[in-house]
Amino acid sequence: MRIINQNLYLKFQELASIGVKENTLRTAKKRDSSSWTFMDDPDDRRRVLIEYNSMSEKYQVLVIEELCGGLDPYQFMATEIIKPYLVSEEEDVEFIRRYMVGDFPLEEEKQEQYIQACQFLSLLKRFRVRDMKAMGYERASDFHIAISAMIKREKIQLPSTYNRLKIKVRDYKKHGAQAVVPKGLGNQNGRKVTAEGVLFIKELLSKHNQYNNEQIALIYNAAGLEQGWKPI
Repeated sequence: MRIINQNLYLKFQELASIGVKENTLRTAKKRDSSSWTFMDDPDDRRRVLIEYNSMSEKYQVLVIEELCGGLDPYQFMATEIIKPYLVSEEEDVEFIRRYMVGDFPLEEEKQEQYIQACQFLSLLKRFRVRDMKAMGYERASDFHIAISAMIKREKIQLPSTYNRLKIKVRDYKKHGAQAVVPKGLGNQNGRKVTAEGVLFIKELLSKHNQYNNEQIALIYNAAGLEQGWKPI
């Protein structure tokens, strides 16, 4: 899918992948059917593109459901522009990886969720209106609508409404990755445990059928006597 002159076009293969018969498209093009609008791909004249707006409602619904995850295709394309700019800050990743809940690091699934959330906050912290326009958004509001849609679609652990998201960005600017961790989670022991200690605990946790939490703490503290780790 691509936007050309503010209109959305799809390739033959994309429509074929969601159940539109290629023969239907080829016949329509050959007969110059009024039910479809075709154009040569500006980047490769051997390819033909089909305009989304010219499709019947049945095919538009297929595109929305199968290719756009239920989003309006124009909104979907607006969110796709953002993806290459979502990068992890090294300090955010380190903070999340070393964050401790009681005596143990965060579950890996939670770590990935919080790192993803930080990627969005980092982008919003860095970007100015000129950056948004350079990405292809005419107005900052278009960029923020796309960000909110992406947060909803991908179930990112952030508020999707713009005003609440602005508050979260301010929190991130002030506190870094701490902003994405729920306030109910304690990190009292996070300052005690070294990176090596975290890896040691993760190794023990991977053997969850052998050790309970109390045993893991005892084993960690015993190993810590030799390694110079503070007890937990």
